[in-house]
Amino acid sequence: MKKIKITEQIHVLGTTFKDIYEIADYSCKEMPKDGVYVGQFVKHHLWFDECDYLSDNYWHRSFVFAKSKDEVENKLEKLREFQFPGFREEWAPMIYWDDEYDDMEVTDDITLK
Repeated sequence: MKKIKITEQIHVLGTTFKDIYEIADYSCKEMPKDGVYVGQFVKHHLWFDECDYLSDNYWHRSFVFAKSKDEVENKLEKLREFQFPGFREEWAPMIYWDDEYDDMEVTDDITLK
């Protein structure tokens, strides 16, 4: 596992994505980019301050990648069993991003372009 900035270009399964936002876009479209499918498991995380007012609004996201839509769906199904996005090296290539931060955790097989 390593951390990289969300604005970095990354290389996954032979395909380059310009940043986390392009990755999220492809996961929403459910279309492959150059033969690479992206799946996303996301949960809303509300944060309350000491006065019980909603003070922050964050999303936790896990992205998985595969050469087939079925493989992406299988990985997402396993992730949903945990009921919260997280990082699992065994489902590489994978990214975990808490949008409160400007960096993301990526598996070692994801490289900078």
